[in-house]
Amino acid sequence: MDWRRELITKWLWHAYNGFVESENEKNTEPSGADIDVSQLKLLTAHIGTSLGTANNSPSSINADLEKHFKEKQGHVSFQDYLEFLHVHTFIEPDLVDLQKLEESCWSLCQKTYGNRVNKVLDMVQTKRIWKLFNFLSEADESPCVMCREETQLLMEKLILGTGNRWDPATFDYHTKNIKSFAFLQIMACFETNYAKGMDRMCVSDSVDDLYDTVIEQCEKKGWMIKKGNNITKWKDRWFILKKDGMYYYTDKSATPKTQKGMIKLDKAWSSESLADQPNAKHKNVFTLARNPVDPKQKSHYELSTTDPRSRAEWIAAVNAVINSANQDSIHRTELQERRRKRQEAKDKEKAEQDSLQQQNIDMAAHQMMVKRLEEEKAEALRKLQLEEEERRRLEEEEQKFRKREEEERIRIQAEMERLKKEREEAEQHAQNEAAMRIQKEQEELERQLREQEERDKQQAELDELRRILEEEKLKNEEERERLEEALRNLERLLAAEIQAKKDEEEIRTRQARLLEEEAERRKELEKLKEEQEKQLAEEAERRKGLEQQSEQLATIQKEQAEQLRKEQEKLQKLSDERKAADAQLQEAKVKLEQAETARAEQEAEKLRREEEIKKKKEERKRELDKRVNIGLAKPLQVKVTKLTSHRGEGAFTEAEFDIIKEIKAKEKELSQKLSLSISEDEDLRNGSQANGENEVFKEELEPVIE
Repeated sequence: MDWRRELITKWLWHAYNGFVESENEKNTEPSGADIDVSQLKLLTAHIGTSLGTANNSPSSINADLEKHFKEKQGHVSFQDYLEFLHVHTFIEPDLVDLQKLEESCWSLCQKTYGNRVNKVLDMVQTKRIWKLFNFLSEADESPCVMCREETQLLMEKLILGTGNRWDPATFDYHTKNIKSFAFLQIMACFETNYAKGMDRMCVSDSVDDLYDTVIEQCEKKGWMIKKGNNITKWKDRWFILKKDGMYYYTDKSATPKTQKGMIKLDKAWSSESLADQPNAKHKNVFTLARNPVDPKQKSHYELSTTDPRSRAEWIAAVNAVINSANQDSIHRTELQERRRKRQEAKDKEKAEQDSLQQQNIDMAAHQMMVKRLEEEKAEALRKLQLEEEERRRLEEEEQKFRKREEEERIRIQAEMERLKKEREEAEQHAQNEAAMRIQKEQEELERQLREQEERDKQQAELDELRRILEEEKLKNEEERERLEEALRNLERLLAAEIQAKKDEEEIRTRQARLLEEEAERRKELEKLKEEQEKQLAEEAERRKGLEQQSEQLATIQKEQAEQLRKEQEKLQKLSDERKAADAQLQEAKVKLEQAETARAEQEAEKLRREEEIKKKKEERKRELDKRVNIGLAKPLQVKVTKLTSHRGEGAFTEAEFDIIKEIKAKEKELSQKLSLSISEDEDLRNGSQANGENEVFKEELEPVIE
C-alpha cells in the first residue's frame, strides 16, 4: 500500500471514529462502531474539500451517498464507507491536500482524544503523538492499531528522551496480554505509567525531539552563524536540517514567521570545511556550495560553528542528506523493514502452523486411514468369519444332507429289499396259490368227474331201480318201502351234492376274488416299484447336483482363501506403512524438541554472554578509575551519566568513540551470528558447528572489550 494512501486511510478512520464516539456520548443506547448515512454526509462534508477530486461538492457527495447506501438499512461500517469513497473515486492520493486533510480529520477526533483520564500532555503534544501513532501503526488494520513491537519502541524512545532509564520488564508488566494498542491505550500507557511523575518540560522536549526526528525528518538542528549575502555580516541563526533541505530561523520557535530562508539540497550541492584564518573573527567555518551555479537562487553559503567537532558533525549530516536526496525517509525505510520482518515472522509462524496443521491433518488422515483399514480389516475378518461360519454351516448341512441321504438310501434300499422280498414272497405265494388252485381245480375236476360218474352211475342205478321198480312194481310192499327209503336217501344225497356244488361255486368265486385282489396287489407292487425306481433316479440326480454344488463350494472356498491371503498381505503392508509413518512422526517430534531445547540454550547463552560483557565493562571501568591518581590525593569518584541524544550515546574522545563503535559493531556481529546459530539449530546436524562458531566469536570479542 502506498504511504500516502495508507495515511489517508488512517486519518479517515480517526475522523470516522470521532463521529462514532461523539454519537455514543449523545445517545443513551450506543450504536456500536457504525454510524448512519446522515452522519456520513456530515463527515464527508468536513473532509470533502481535501480529497483532491473535482467531484467533491456536498450535493454530489450526498446524492452518491443516498444512492450507494439506499438499500443499506441502519448504520454503515467504516469499510463500507471507505469502499464507497474508492468506488466513486472521491480519493485521489496524488491530488489530496495531505496537510489540509490531516488537520480536518484531527479536528473531528481531537475532542474524543482530548477527554482522557490522568491527562499530562497538552493538545499540541497529543497531536504530535497522534501523528507518530499514524506513522508507526499497522498499514492494513481496521480499526487503526499499533503492534506491540512498535509501541515498545515508541515508549522506549520517549522515555530515553526524558533522560530516564528504559526498563522492558516494566513495560511488559503494565501491558501484559496486549498484542495491539489503539491511540488512547498508548496515551494512557505513557501518561499513567511513565509521564505522570516526570517533569512536564522534559516530557514535552522528548515528544518534540521524537516528532522532529520521525515526522519532520529532522537530521540535525542547532545554532550556527551565517554570513550574509548582500551585506557580509555574520548573524546567529537556528538551523534545522531535513531531508528536503536546510531551514534557518531567527529563534528556536521555528515558526513560519521566524523563518528567514531555506536551502533546497540536491546532488549538485556539496559541503566542505575551510581552514581557519589567524586573524579571522569567526572560526570553524565550512561552506555549502552548488555546482553548477543556479542563477535563480543563491549557490554559496558560509557557516560557522562553535567548535571543530560540531563543524564535522554538520558537514557529515549535510553530505548525508545530499547523498540521500530523492530517497525515502530512513525512518520510513526502517519501519518498512520492521514490518517486513514482522510479516516474515508471521508468514513463518503461519507456515509453521500450517505445517503443523498439515502434519496434524496428515496424522489425522493417517489415523483415519489406519482406523479405516482396521475397520476394513475387522470387516474383512467379520466377513471371513461369516463366510467361514456359512461354509461350516453348508458343510454341516451337506453332512446332514448326506447323512439323511444315506439314511434315506439305506431306508429305501431296505424298503426295496423288503418290497422285493415281499414281491418274491407274493410271487411265490401266488405261484403256490396258482399251483394249489390248479391242483384244486384238477382235483375238483377229477372230483366232479368222479361225482359226475357217480351221479351218472347213481342216475343209472336210479333208472335201473325205477326200471326194476317198474318191473317189480308189483313186488311186495316192504321191498317198495325199502326202495322208497333208498330213493329218499338218494334225493337227500343229491340235494347235499347240489348244496356242495353251490358251496364249491362260492369258494371258487372267493378264490377268483382273491386272485383278482392278488392281481391288484401285484399291480400296486409294480407301481410302487416304478415309483421307487423314479425316486432312486431323482436321488441320483440330486446326489449329482449336490456333488456339483460341493465342487462349486470348494472353488468358492479356494477363492475366499486366496482373497483372505491378499487382504492379509495388504493389511500387513498397511501396518508396515503405519509403523514407518509413526516412526517418522516420532523422529520429527524428537527433532522439534531438540531444536526448541537448542534454541532455548542459545538464548540463555546469549543472555549469559551479554551479562559477562557488561560485567567486564564495569570491572574495566572500576580498574581505570582506581588507576587514576593525582599525587597522593585520592580523586573523587564522580558518577557521570553519558549524554544520550536521538543519535545514540555521546563520546568525549576520538579513541573512546572508536572503542564504542567497535564494541557496537562486534555486538551487532554477535547478534547476527547468534541469529544465524539459532536458525541453524533447527537443523540438528549443524548444531555443534554453530556452538563452536559462537565460542570462537566470544573469544574474539573479549580482547576488544578489554
